[in-house]
Amino acid sequence: MVWLYFCLTFLSLPQVHKYLGWSGVAAYLAITALALWLLKRLGTAKRIAERITDRQARWLTGMTLLLVLAASLAVYPSAQSGAYGPGSDSDDFLNIAVRQMIHGKRSLGEVALSGRAGVVWQHAEMKELEV
Repeated sequence: MVWLYFCLTFLSLPQVHKYLGWSGVAAYLAITALALWLLKRLGTAKRIAERITDRQARWLTGMTLLLVLAASLAVYPSAQSGAYGPGSDSDDFLNIAVRQMIHGKRSLGEVALSGRAGVVWQHAEMKELEV
């Protein structure tokens, strides 16, 4: 159980600290430990599945989706504002790629918000975009 806790928490600690600070890290570690303790106390997934009804499972699914949506709506604007540092251009280029695919285009002729050069997919070959 210790290794599972380590795997769930260690890699995400820099992101948690970036957005929530040290108090957020402490809360994240405590909540994760509590959740794992509860899972161990309740038993395996099979026992949990036997204990909850279909109605409870649907309710938990809906609440989970609402929680993820609320967290995304709360965190994304502040992450994009630059308040936590400039970040990387990878999310900008992903946004550009999705926008181009929605419009049926294959080439990405845009530059990320930072003005850095990006990789462009054009005519089935990779080219560097000059800024």
